[in-house]
Amino acid sequence: MVTGIAGEPGSFGHEGFQKVAEFVRYSEENRRFLANLCDSVEAILRVLVREGGQIEVLESALWVLDLILLEKGVRERIHRLIFRTDYERCFDSILSVLRKGTLGSKIQSSRILEMIASSPDSRRAIGEKEAILSVLVHLLGTETDETLMETILSCLISLSVTRSIKVQLVQLNIVSILSRILSHPKTAGLSAERAIKMLYRLSALAEGRKAMREHPSCVSVLLDKLMKVPSAAKEEGLAVVWSMCCAHKDERVKERIRRGNGVTKLLVVMQSEGDGMVVKRMCRELVKSLRGVPMADPSFSTTSSSRYGGLGSLETKTTHIRPY
Repeated sequence: MVTGIAGEPGSFGHEGFQKVAEFVRYSEENRRFLANLCDSVEAILRVLVREGGQIEVLESALWVLDLILLEKGVRERIHRLIFRTDYERCFDSILSVLRKGTLGSKIQSSRILEMIASSPDSRRAIGEKEAILSVLVHLLGTETDETLMETILSCLISLSVTRSIKVQLVQLNIVSILSRILSHPKTAGLSAERAIKMLYRLSALAEGRKAMREHPSCVSVLLDKLMKVPSAAKEEGLAVVWSMCCAHKDERVKERIRRGNGVTKLLVVMQSEGDGMVVKRMCRELVKSLRGVPMADPSFSTTSSSRYGGLGSLETKTTHIRPY
């Protein structure tokens, strides 16, 4: 049955792939066996590019591919094949599964896309397929399963390294979706961290900052979530706010932060960060900017040395919080 994949992939249907999936799921040794089988990856891709493939067959083929993704040599073989003219049609099959497949197959498809997007050429190729980005963003905005959200966010982060792809994501209203994700009280863990990282990536673009400025609660919910995420996500989230308030001096964003008691939140973040000097420096700069105090070093960046001492007295609603 397993060797039949390489020999006669065209004869494989839903049940055949289900049996192969059960086989490779059973043990690491079985996964290695299939991955090392001559032409096994090529055969799975041939199934994915067949005309008129049934959704159940496509789902099963992607399931098998997902199970062997991490085996030695599989990624390289996929990369070598995927952008040949005949094999590139497998993106159409992945798109069909993302649109019509089960929850599990959508997760698997997102993981496979992320793996394919591990080189600059592949990221550009996927970015040119706006339908894929559109479906991923749509799923992110409509699905509630935590694992699917985490997987899609991880995939989009991998893709969002070129300007053109970031612009497309902004145009697809992803800033609004990320803001809603962060505003949900149950959003935590990887979903929160990856949503923040996505905003961090988009904040490098004028279009991204404009979308964040125009969204009524984006920066506010981002600040709220910073008190509940690990240091790395905290630093990226603060970098977004710092970029808008300190580097680009966005008065509209500053006013929203002031109205939302943002100074107090920044002080809480700064005081809870221990020895995190980068976070503390950004917090200091933000508080100064919000209070209208001229910055000692306008060229401050997250890698520069701190040139500031204490912040002096601060007018906040939480008088016991000290900025030291």
